[in-house]
Amino acid sequence: MAWKDGHKYEGEWQGDRIHGTGEFIWPDSSHYKGEMREGKRHGNGQMTWSKDKSKYTGAWENDQRHGQGTMVYKIGITYKGCFDRN
Repeated sequence: MAWKDGHKYEGEWQGDRIHGTGEFIWPDSSHYKGEMREGKRHGNGQMTWSKDKSKYTGAWENDQRHGQGTMVYKIGITYKGCFDRN
């Protein structure tokens, strides 16, 4: 699915909602690949932000980093541990 504003999604759907495993791409080329629930990042997945190339791999809940994960920042800092609503 491609929207006029530049957002793109390829993956599973449930009814008319993004649901299951897939990849979502924002107009700035940031992208998320992993599990989705009712149109939100939920479950396990990896998000890469295009602006600073930082990357998060781990658990998501309702579009927020929540649970065990690893955040790698462009400047070389890595945080590995538990996230609580971002």
